[in-house]
Amino acid sequence: MEFSPASQALICPHCRTQEQMELSSNVSERDFAELYNQRWSKQEVKIVKCDNCGAEETLAHKEISTRCPFCGSNTVLKQSEFNSVRPDTVIPFKLDKESATQKCIAWLSKKFFAPKQFKRNINIDNIAGTYNPIWTFDSNTRTTYKGVLGKRVTKTTTVNGKTVTKTEIKYFPVSGTIDCVFDDLYVPGSTAISEKVMNQLKPYDKRSYAQYTDGLLAGFAATNYTVEPLDAWKRAEQRMYAHIRQLIIKRHNADVVQSLNMNVNHMKKSFKYLLLPVYVAATTYKQKLYNLFVNGVHGKISGKAPVSAGKVALVVGIGVVVLVGAVIGIAAAMGMFG
Repeated sequence: MEFSPASQALICPHCRTQEQMELSSNVSERDFAELYNQRWSKQEVKIVKCDNCGAEETLAHKEISTRCPFCGSNTVLKQSEFNSVRPDTVIPFKLDKESATQKCIAWLSKKFFAPKQFKRNINIDNIAGTYNPIWTFDSNTRTTYKGVLGKRVTKTTTVNGKTVTKTEIKYFPVSGTIDCVFDDLYVPGSTAISEKVMNQLKPYDKRSYAQYTDGLLAGFAATNYTVEPLDAWKRAEQRMYAHIRQLIIKRHNADVVQSLNMNVNHMKKSFKYLLLPVYVAATTYKQKLYNLFVNGVHGKISGKAPVSAGKVALVVGIGVVVLVGAVIGIAAAMGMFG
């Protein structure tokens, strides 16, 4: 049986028999101590690796993958058993494969710089639903700080009958305490799909969170995490620090920082392992592969399309002509031509 995004149930692809799934929205966070002890729950899963492009996926133990979602290759996939972190939370697919395919075709057909020959017959060679791993972190922070900030001050004076404007920086000491709450700060758990692409696919609605259950992987794959949770926490901590620093600067309406010492105290820290639904599509043009990534909930797309060198040259040429015309027009208006 396979998970159906449309009905949110397990459906047999042959006889269409349905089995309803009871998805719970009562998601929970992991105690932060687990991040160091790593007493993970064991599950029967396997990693499959594509011989063609090297992409790794995590599948339920009984799943059989015959095609790579990243390159569309039908090459035999290597398999290995392993015990991994069991996902805590998942946002289930709500967009089916056919709808995702149509959105890809519509997106490509609107690309102005795509070659006409490509747009006449857009073909999605392969599309597969895969869950992308994300580490999320929560923390209530209290930060004490002390430093010297500066604000730019503009002064206008008259010197020998001429107006002179000068900008100076006025420094002042600051100190205090600031509280900040971080809820579900996302850190990618894999580089299979870049952080830039995942940001372009946002938003993902937290109201769609569901407790992980193996049935959600039926008919889908999950990219294996390659970023360890402790490494992910270090990245999250850096982002929290940078955000708090900006809040302090904003609080004092400062423009520059001469020095700023911060002591960030984390309280009630927690984390979880989240899976986000992404369709990975592949199309080829002149033997070159182009990947598209589709938000598996609402269909937002990120990706690349073929580019026509002729169209780019035409646009650049028109731009040059317009620029030269504008310069000549300005020059004529100023009387630079006899």
